[in-house]
Amino acid sequence: MNPLPCISIDLGSSYTKIAIRDRWNRRTESGPAQLVRSTALHSDESNISIPTLAAYRQTSTGGEWLFGADVANRRPDSSSRITVYRNWKRALFGDHHPFDGGNQPRRIPNGTEIPKSVLQTILDGYFAYLLQFVERSSKVHVEDCRVRVAIPDFALRTPGERMMRQAMENAGWPTRRSVDFVSEPHANVIGVLTEGENAIVRGDYSAETCPDLLSMLRPCPLQKAAANPDFAKRRDPHWVFVADLGAYTLDFALLGFNPGNLQHDLDERVQGKARFRICSEPIGISYLTDQISEILSPEGRAYLQLLQREQGDTMFFDRILGGSYLEDPATFVTIGEGIEGERIRQIIAAFARDVAHRVQSFLAAHGPSRIDESILTGGGMNVNPVRDAVLSLLDQRGSAYAFVPMKALEQLPSGRERLPQDLVRGATALGGGSVHFDFLAVPEYS
Repeated sequence: MNPLPCISIDLGSSYTKIAIRDRWNRRTESGPAQLVRSTALHSDESNISIPTLAAYRQTSTGGEWLFGADVANRRPDSSSRITVYRNWKRALFGDHHPFDGGNQPRRIPNGTEIPKSVLQTILDGYFAYLLQFVERSSKVHVEDCRVRVAIPDFALRTPGERMMRQAMENAGWPTRRSVDFVSEPHANVIGVLTEGENAIVRGDYSAETCPDLLSMLRPCPLQKAAANPDFAKRRDPHWVFVADLGAYTLDFALLGFNPGNLQHDLDERVQGKARFRICSEPIGISYLTDQISEILSPEGRAYLQLLQREQGDTMFFDRILGGSYLEDPATFVTIGEGIEGERIRQIIAAFARDVAHRVQSFLAAHGPSRIDESILTGGGMNVNPVRDAVLSLLDQRGSAYAFVPMKALEQLPSGRERLPQDLVRGATALGGGSVHFDFLAVPEYS
């Protein structure tokens, strides 16, 4: 029996990505998960990033809710008053602990409070929007698919997860197949290592069927090393470290491969250390923009929110870091001019040090003395000081090779390789669609 088709949703705080695995080749026992693309999405050149936005538009005759690209593509007008809700994922799961399930309002960036009833309305409407997006943008029959949603590791089995599950049911997602929630760092490391490739090995009995990890691995140092006949004789594990910096969380994954058997279960140990460790921490680019917003004038904050809505959290950093500033052509309001620009650069530098410190703490607690391969993903790793601070730390641990987000014109230092844009932002969605999760002995969801 072939694996069921799968829809994988990476519900990011700034952008949501969706991947679908709906084709299976029975002869080769393989089938890729592919990112859903739409020309209606203008947030990145790959057309895969769906703005995780909601807005209520109040007019003289009533009001309506808008979601996703319908919010990002809309400019303010004088005929209506629009309240935009962004980074509401933080309101769902909290900054330091999961949503407690009570009825007290929770804060989202810039001090906005959002009642639980409004948060449920946003969830219902956004998942209804995603359902329509999938139906318009793909040929998949949603009712025949299993559905997976990636959320922060600390958010699994919480009231916030249950609110999301209820929202999907309210929005009309099919309930005949189960809706599963998986850990973002777990899905991300699987997605970035396989690039969405899926393969299984069948035994004589169905119980012997399992993912064919070696066939799924993308061209990476691990795969190249495994092709060497001497690799299996190596006594030390091959350690891969992945860090993903999004708008809401910093996710870690550390995976040790036993050279003698790459198909070992993830819960096993290699040389006395856990083979697989993951973690999510609530510190992302939205926290950085919060700090920047605090030093801006009210007009500057309004312009920054407009830039975030239209361009995301990282697009304006390049200009500021390059010593320039941004100016609203409509109002002539500026961000980052003169002393203000220097203060913003100091805030970015402090944030980069904080991210590197958290990486160091994670590796000190769980990691080996040497890292063989490092992979940095997420839009936040496009911010050069952040990326460079993390790479400097990993270099100290002997990381011989690193895949990183780099702009097309940037020169690649020795030992660095440019990570494809689809993996920078879409790895978690691709990994969530993997057959790896089909065969997990103990599901990560409640």
